[in-house]
Amino acid sequence: MRTTRVFIIHPQRLVCVALRDLMEKFGDLMVVGVSCDFAGAQAALADGTIDVFLMADRLEDCTGVSALKRIRQDNLHTKVVFYRLGGMSPLFDYMAARYGAGAVLSPTCGYSELVAAVRGVYEGTLEPMQSRMVGRARKLSVREMDVLAGILEGKTLGETAEELGISDKTVSTYKNRLFHKLGVKSAVELVGMYNCGNGVGSLFQ
Repeated sequence: MRTTRVFIIHPQRLVCVALRDLMEKFGDLMVVGVSCDFAGAQAALADGTIDVFLMADRLEDCTGVSALKRIRQDNLHTKVVFYRLGGMSPLFDYMAARYGAGAVLSPTCGYSELVAAVRGVYEGTLEPMQSRMVGRARKLSVREMDVLAGILEGKTLGETAEELGISDKTVSTYKNRLFHKLGVKSAVELVGMYNCGNGVGSLFQ
């Protein structure tokens, strides 16, 4: 039986420990580390010792989507399973799918569902999120997704422009486009949509 190496990230240390104890009851799951923030997983990520990240959608030092983007930059084969800390958010699910998450679990999921998701994502037996999302969401361009992620991370337009290697004006244009597509008028509304699923009617048809 092949062992799946799991790294757990949750902003509450006690939850990390509880999830580790749960995983270690199964012979095919080995927890190689736990952390309350993404920074604590960097060393293990660099060593290539992680098969699956099991992480909350909101971490101490960044958003879950931001962490997923960093994982995807250098570790294309590492799988990610998210679990929501609050209510369901179609916008979060959409972004997670676009950036390659394997699954997003609801806050009410049971332990058996959580373990099954980790196994299924690693073994490739779980239906990819991308295929489930086709036709459900109004598609954002790659650049609009990048600007959206920057807004959710609290970056200024200038910081996002520098990171993407484009002008502030171009970032502003992408921002206006995605605001229109998502039906929001401000970054505050956008964050509310991401965190709580508020006002998702214009995104999901």
